[in-house]
Amino acid sequence: MSADRQEIQIIESKAATVRFIYDWSVDGQGLFTITRHLNENIDKYPPITTAKKWNQSFVAKILKSPAVYGMFQPHSRVSGKREAVGDPIEAYFPSIISQDKFNLAQSRAKGRSVKGAGRKGETFTNLFTGLIKCGTCGGSCLLRSKYSKLKGGYKYLRCTNSLEKAGCAAPAWRYDELEAAFVRFVREVKFADVFLSSDSGSKITKFEAHKATAITKIAELNEKYNALLSQFETALPETLKAKLSVRSIELDTEIEVQLKNIADIELAITELLSENIEKDQADFLSSYEALEKTQDTAKLRKIRYMMHGLLKRVIENIVVHNNFDINPWEVDGVVSDKLRKQVLDKPKIKTEAELETYFSKPHGKRAYAKSERYIIIRFRNGTVRVVQPYTNQTYLSVTEKLVKLRAKF
Repeated sequence: MSADRQEIQIIESKAATVRFIYDWSVDGQGLFTITRHLNENIDKYPPITTAKKWNQSFVAKILKSPAVYGMFQPHSRVSGKREAVGDPIEAYFPSIISQDKFNLAQSRAKGRSVKGAGRKGETFTNLFTGLIKCGTCGGSCLLRSKYSKLKGGYKYLRCTNSLEKAGCAAPAWRYDELEAAFVRFVREVKFADVFLSSDSGSKITKFEAHKATAITKIAELNEKYNALLSQFETALPETLKAKLSVRSIELDTEIEVQLKNIADIELAITELLSENIEKDQADFLSSYEALEKTQDTAKLRKIRYMMHGLLKRVIENIVVHNNFDINPWEVDGVVSDKLRKQVLDKPKIKTEAELETYFSKPHGKRAYAKSERYIIIRFRNGTVRVVQPYTNQTYLSVTEKLVKLRAKF
């Protein structure tokens, strides 16, 4: 408040903290991560209130308050409960962020509440949190740790239903091997070729913000429309009915305009996606290289968070298929030439009988499953790629193959 108490003024140091909170939220960071970063850097981001430290509930309150873009909603106490009174007042406060950014933060937070939320550990080990699905049963995959005298400690991903013996028998997949296979795929495949080619730019975030605003507007219009319709349930003068009918038509038209606006925005995002995906791919790889150059826990966590955010922007899910078994009499027909040669190079395996014996034992079955396993990467635009780490090959999905074949005729 100004000295004469006639004007509400922004305290820039506190406003900068609010902007930081929204920037991180839009970039994909959750309440726990944002709160921890604020407390770890408390000198740079001192609490806005009289509290000595930040807490998640207050950060959540900031992220849900429309006052940050200037809107004021009057409230009153009704039966001891705080309820909104009247329509919100636009531009009541000086704005700290735009309404588009506010709406985008709500949209991104809603997406995080569905999947991928939660604490990510000291260095955020799993880049694929919220993305990995089991190809056998469709269940989620969790990161677990294991220690053996021979291999030492390592982490692995395994289907939750398999862990709980709830109808799935899919084995584990060592995390480092899966991550290495995925990074190799990112290095060798040009993402811009995977997506629709277009003349894109760096405006996708702005378009997403406009879309979030349009969705919010539709919700508000629907509320007004339903409230208006409810008035027809009571006896009204004909002149008032006529006015309400006209207003209902206006609201319906406004809703249609917003729906068309959303459709146009989605088309624009598709057109811009190719260039952005290329930049995201380059950022992911440069971040991965940076991981190898630092042992700083805070930097590692920050880099891997950023990489995870990049993946979630472009990938819908990654389905792992690793539940393969083999019987001794199937060896001749199903074992690949590469694996056959690899096993026959072993000192005590020279004949077909010895080969069959090898694949009848647990270590042989594991070797076979490892040679057959693959991952299906589904991008957010619907494009799918199949990656088989053992052969280091990438394939189109069956649907895309059919589309390409039909295009030739």
